[in-house]
Amino acid sequence: HCGHGITALENIPLISYLLILKGKCSDCGARISPRYPIIETLTGLLSAYAAWHFGPTVQTVGALFLLWALTALAAIDLDTQLLPDSITLPLVWLGLLFNLWTTYDLPQGWQVGYGSRYVSQRNVTSADSAKLAEYWVHNALVAYQVNDQLNVQLNMNNIFDKDYVERVRQNAGADSRSSAVEFGDGRNVILSTTYKF
Repeated sequence: HCGHGITALENIPLISYLLILKGKCSDCGARISPRYPIIETLTGLLSAYAAWHFGPTVQTVGALFLLWALTALAAIDLDTQLLPDSITLPLVWLGLLFNLWTTYDLPQGWQVGYGSRYVSQRNVTSADSAKLAEYWVHNALVAYQVNDQLNVQLNMNNIFDKDYVERVRQNAGADSRSSAVEFGDGRNVILSTTYKF
C-alpha cells in the first residue's frame, strides 16, 4: 500500500513473513495478507512432492515450472478472473518444447494430455488479398488403463469452442469466382474404449 520496495531479506519465502516482518510492512506497519505465506507453503509442498516423485530428472524441472506457473495463474484468476497472456502463452510453448524430450505418466494407470494448434493469418486464395484470421485450437485428453486389456479415453477437442475458418475452396464451373467456406469443428467430446483380446 505504501509503495515500499521489498528488500532481499524481506523476500525469503515464509521466513521473512513469520520471523522478519512478523506479518507487517517494515515501512508503514500495515498488515500483510496471510495469503502470501499460504501460497508459499502450498508451492513449497507441491515442489517437494514433484521432486520426490520424479527424482533428479529433467521431468522434475518441467513439473516445477508447470507447478509454479499454475500456482501463479490460480492466484491471479482468483483476483481478476483473467489469465494473463504473459504467463499462459510462454507456458504453452515451453510445454510443447519440453515434451519433445520427456513425457509424463501419472500413477495408477492415468494419463493426461494436451495439444494446441496455431495457424497464422493467410490469404483466402492466391489471387485474393483478403486474409483469414489467425487462430489457436486447444485439445486435451484423459485416459485410464483399467487393466491389461481395457483402456478408456476421453478426448475434448477445441476446448474453448473457438470459431475459425479451416479453409476456403474455390468453386469450379461457371461461377469460378465464388468460394465455399469450411469452418473448423466446434467443441466436441469423444469417449472411446479399447479392449485387447
